[in-house]
Amino acid sequence: MKPRLRKCRACGRMFMADPRNAYHQQFCSRDFCQKTRQYRNQRAWLHRNPQYHCGNASLLRVQLWRVKIQRHASKAGLTITVTPHTFRRSCTTEMLRGGAGMYHKELLGHESLDTLKHYAKLTIIDLKAAHAKCHPREKDAGSEV
Repeated sequence: MKPRLRKCRACGRMFMADPRNAYHQQFCSRDFCQKTRQYRNQRAWLHRNPQYHCGNASLLRVQLWRVKIQRHASKAGLTITVTPHTFRRSCTTEMLRGGAGMYHKELLGHESLDTLKHYAKLTIIDLKAAHAKCHPREKDAGSEV
């Protein structure tokens, strides 16, 4: 695949686009440009979902929810900080362990499978089980027995 030179929409400099997503890449890798990309993406998302944040009531509701979650975590004896994102991460890990594969990215609202690797905290036991299930050598050994 031929490398593509693109003009950054934030700083105007030419940059070499990543060949895996050169068609979509509009910003270079400089910190300022990445912050601009993130800001524009968030603004576009909020424009498509106008009812998601409904002013101070929404903010207060989220803050109260976080306090309640942390209170319950403390009662349960957890010493880590527990947030709603902790539940999202745990759910993703359990879905992967349960055999959901990587296809639940749509459920989580991700565009890329690469994003899921940050959520899923798999153990070496999970990796060994996946290896035993999917590796051709292990499949051949299982059919001989």
